[in-house]
Amino acid sequence: MKLRTQQFPHISRLFPVWLIFLGEHLFLVVFVVSLIIAHVYASNTIKDICCSRAIYSVLQNPYDIEAKLSLARWYWQNGQKLNAIRETDIVRDMLGSTSMPKTNSDSLVLGTMTSKLEETLLAFHPAPPIANTEESFWKKIVEERPDYRDGYIILALLSYKRKSFSEAMAYKSKALALDPNYPLPKELLALQ
Repeated sequence: MKLRTQQFPHISRLFPVWLIFLGEHLFLVVFVVSLIIAHVYASNTIKDICCSRAIYSVLQNPYDIEAKLSLARWYWQNGQKLNAIRETDIVRDMLGSTSMPKTNSDSLVLGTMTSKLEETLLAFHPAPPIANTEESFWKKIVEERPDYRDGYIILALLSYKRKSFSEAMAYKSKALALDPNYPLPKELLALQ
């Protein structure tokens, strides 16, 4: 007895080849046209994909410090505090870097950028400056131990940094009265 084997029906036996070829091309054309229509629709209805101009400016030039600071402000205003702090840390690292790529920034003067960073950080944390708390700490130490020479020197340096030269001179003279042979820091040597 002879077994009869069935052959698997091939597509070309059911449909002619020219019809399959035409269907493939028609599907390809419809797919490409639908992608173009979706792109045009999306570009007309979605204006800001990332919801912020600050993100666009950072994506266009990732080494622009002003763009990074505006992005940090945008993050802070929208409640993304960790991202804002991360961006300010990046700016702080960029300001400390000696080899920075060319940017589109209008003002790359270090003092200007540093002051903009400080303004942004003060907007994030409106806390009293650290120097005042440090100065009050050392004043308390000197009140407790009036013979502590290093306390007067530190107070003189803090006053010098605040540009309060008369106070710095007073603290310097108190430190020299306690120990006239102590070598003073170079900032205090210039005070007369």
